[in-house]
Amino acid sequence: MEGIRKNLMFAMFVGFLVCAAPLAANAAMETKEGTITGLACATVGYTCPIDQADPMVAVERDFVLLQDDGKWYIMPNLDRSVKARHVLRKAKVKGMVDETYRSIDVEELTVDGRVVWSMAAQREMQERLETMERERRQELEKMKRAP
Repeated sequence: MEGIRKNLMFAMFVGFLVCAAPLAANAAMETKEGTITGLACATVGYTCPIDQADPMVAVERDFVLLQDDGKWYIMPNLDRSVKARHVLRKAKVKGMVDETYRSIDVEELTVDGRVVWSMAAQREMQERLETMERERRQELEKMKRAP
């Protein structure tokens, strides 16, 4: 029984590796440059919004990085508000690029030579918020126990 269990575990592990290998091969850390523009416009080849005051910014569902050669990439882990804030501006996006899905899992967004968003800064902010929340709860507990 023990031998069957080991063989089953080994088979499951090998199966996992076989399934995961193509996924790992599709994505690679790269830096892409382009302009942040509306997804709907990029898919049909139009340039829009015209400027940051264009109402299209408000109704556009998402924004993409559009390269000079017309190739575009979605940035699914980057909040829409960050992309909208920098629409029509030249940007450098560093992250895991998946050519199959034309997507970039953004690690860092640079606009006008300044890092405006990074995964590291997001993690740091999340840790600070969690620390503040813990401290606040501890304070409340102390206040409840005090006579």
